[in-house]
Amino acid sequence: MREGNPFILALALTFLFFISNAFIALNTPGYSRFDEFTESLIHDSAIGYVSHGFVHDAGLPVISDQWIKANFPHGRIADTEHIYLHSPCLPYWLAGLGVRLFGASDVRWLRVIPVAINSLLLFVFFQGVFSVLTDRRRQLWFIICFTAIPMGWVMLSDFSPNAYAHYILLALVGVLLPLFHAGQPASSRSHFAVAGFYGFLAACFTWDYFFVMLMAPLAVACLYHGERILRDNELQRLAFNLSAFVAAGFALAQSLHLLEVTAYYGSISHAVTELANVGRYRATGNAAGYHFLTGLTVNKPCSYCNYILKLGPLSGRLVLAWHYLISLTASDFGGQPVLVLPVVAYLIAGAVLAGVCSDRNILYRFLALALVSMVACFLWPMIMEDHGVAHTRLIARHFYVVYILLALLVIDGISGHLKAKDAARPF
Repeated sequence: MREGNPFILALALTFLFFISNAFIALNTPGYSRFDEFTESLIHDSAIGYVSHGFVHDAGLPVISDQWIKANFPHGRIADTEHIYLHSPCLPYWLAGLGVRLFGASDVRWLRVIPVAINSLLLFVFFQGVFSVLTDRRRQLWFIICFTAIPMGWVMLSDFSPNAYAHYILLALVGVLLPLFHAGQPASSRSHFAVAGFYGFLAACFTWDYFFVMLMAPLAVACLYHGERILRDNELQRLAFNLSAFVAAGFALAQSLHLLEVTAYYGSISHAVTELANVGRYRATGNAAGYHFLTGLTVNKPCSYCNYILKLGPLSGRLVLAWHYLISLTASDFGGQPVLVLPVVAYLIAGAVLAGVCSDRNILYRFLALALVSMVACFLWPMIMEDHGVAHTRLIARHFYVVYILLALLVIDGISGHLKAKDAARPF
């Protein structure tokens, strides 16, 4: 089977998705149906940046929630404009830049910046994938798998934080694939620097992807090395060191945000108290002390949300976990096609593949990858219970990494099996 050039193929595929998303974005008015709440807040703050300047209020976004109050009067309500302290500011700054360049009247032009940035990150991912899937048959299978679940490419033009983080995660996976694909992975300082950079970049948009980014090196290691990771100290050290650099990147971004909140309050103790309060609120739903200086009140109109939060710490999280599994099949999953069915299909295919090939290593890879990646995706909503309840459709996107890594496992395993059969045929 002839090999396809990874760079050319990645460039061509990225360009195809870039053009299609740019065309759809520029011909679709209004906010994205995948995260209209967040996009409305970001657009609101972007107009404020242009009006008041980017350094006003220490660079923190000013939000009035006008769109939410008009469309969901019983939801989150703020009586006056307020400073939004609790999320990284980069998506708000980029939207402010978009308003400065293209004007605020047409939200469609704000998508120019995210579609460019996310397409670049998608190219990094494709480059990594096609450098390990070298023959055209496997490359074609991957293109079919990637295109079949639009969650991988349909958010290219969204300017919400989770859309950016989605493609940062894919870019990190693209960097890790060639590293762990080698029989004996050998890292360099550049790999650690890149891991730290992507951790920092993701945390500049949102902290929601912390656990799935943190465990991505271990998941990719399981993809290629199965049970070996349990007994190979060098492999374990490599995966954990890469995760440590991802965590360091997140910590650096969080420290910078803390300094920004400190500059706004003029007191580091107030800043620490405020961020600690919001962390407690996101984890437990207890709003005591929440926004204690800005006067924001938060109502929860969702009876199901209140039901989960009133359960015990363990039982509530178990119900929430079940809710996530159900939500992956829900028709209103952000307007995105069903994800859980192809994941289950690949799980079954992986098990069948192990039996057909009589190769226990494939079974070990399959089980280790499924376990690690699923744990990584569940950690954030399980620890940040209130956030998991309030943002089911957003956090459910974390499970995309399970789908894409299992797809790579099955493609790699089936191709190896077919090659072995071809080699065994008499000429």
